Amino acid sequence: MIAEPDIPQGVVSVLVELGRFDLLRAEADRGDWTCGSALGAELLRRGEVDAALELYGAFVRPDEWNDAAGRMAAVLETARGVEAAIAFARPHADAGRRFAVRCLGSLLGRHGRVDELLALLRPHLTDFLAARTLVEATAGQGRDADVIAELETLVADVERQPVVWEAVPHNAEQLLATVLERHGRLEDAIALLRTARRTSNSSLQHVADLLENAGRESELMELLAGAAQDQDQDQDNIWAVYRLSSRLETQGRLTEAVDVVRAFADATGIDMSPGLANLLYRHGRTDEAFAVVPAWVLQEWESAQHSRLWLWAGMIAKGRPEDALRYLERLDHRLDPEETLMERVMLLEACGRAEEALALARVQADAGDEHWLRAQAEILAGLGRGDEAVAVLKPHARSNIAGGFLAEILLRRGAVDEAMAVVHALDPPSYRLRPGAPTE
Repeated sequence: MIAEPDIPQGVVSVLVELGRFDLLRAEADRGDWTCGSALGAELLRRGEVDAALELYGAFVRPDEWNDAAGRMAAVLETARGVEAAIAFARPHADAGRRFAVRCLGSLLGRHGRVDELLALLRPHLTDFLAARTLVEATAGQGRDADVIAELETLVADVERQPVVWEAVPHNAEQLLATVLERHGRLEDAIALLRTARRTSNSSLQHVADLLENAGRESELMELLAGAAQDQDQDQDNIWAVYRLSSRLETQGRLTEAVDVVRAFADATGIDMSPGLANLLYRHGRTDEAFAVVPAWVLQEWESAQHSRLWLWAGMIAKGRPEDALRYLERLDHRLDPEETLMERVMLLEACGRAEEALALARVQADAGDEHWLRAQAEILAGLGRGDEAVAVLKPHARSNIAGGFLAEILLRRGAVDEAMAVVHALDPPSYRLRPGAPTE
């Protein structure tokens, strides 16, 4: 099980920013891997390889392959040579720890030891991670024929059994097509993928990539247009519509780009308005963009909020946050105000109306919501009112969200002892990391 670190990542980042590696050392010595990881990176930056290896070694466990072990293998490879890295990773790989297998396979591939790589990975190829490692680690090694043979056997095995994510690489045919292409067998790769929809969930996308890489534009557009006209509500078809629209847009054919999305939405009933709204807005057709939004923006579940944030972010990126705020205000009477309040605060800040944002955040923070407490404090800190931010957070200092941000502010204000006292008193306490966050 992956545990939460004792020290919040934001606090660690501030410690690094301030150069307080003494504090990172103290926390690493207490067993905190987040601090240990940051300290190890600094030691390597200074060229203190032995110290970094000693630090990582304290977090390595003999019975699991964790992040510390991965860092250790990388440093050994560069500082002590490939044999030292192999000797370290081999016992973990031999024990079947999948990320250790990937690490050792990649290591062998980087050093041209393809026979050893094949021997290592062959028993594990039903794990999609090992199969992907085989493809990646053998690129440019002149052994594509051997890799193709392994993957053809794997694909045949996959076709004889149900596709189960944990049991077989669901994208085996895509991996084989990748190697066929780089081996100069593009037509074979395309032919394979055109019939690979059962075991490969993105074959259409891969065929499109192959055609684009080969500069076969007319075939690519024909492929995408055919999928876009398919009224099956399949994710590949939805993807094809957007990709076709994007290519038409880049060719300056905006009307066609818009029409292809609208036609698919009308024919299937699928709500394509998020992508269509962004397309229209990118080209200054703001009123049209707003006109297609209500179908999805009025929904109150989480995915709808994500879609709204996508649209607002596009407007902010174009330097027009006031457009987003104006439209949100037009929708307020149709949406639950609590659903959009954080969005309103974000957009007010983006429009330079921080005091108004602060007033809204304060109302919610007064109810004791720690997310709003932090939001209020962030606005205050941004306005240079650090004392007020601290005053807002201190009564809630045991909360991980509010207390963690309080510690960041205190550190930046030079109150180091007070900040670390807050960190150590956070409640509920995060459960203790075993040395190094496990990666499996």
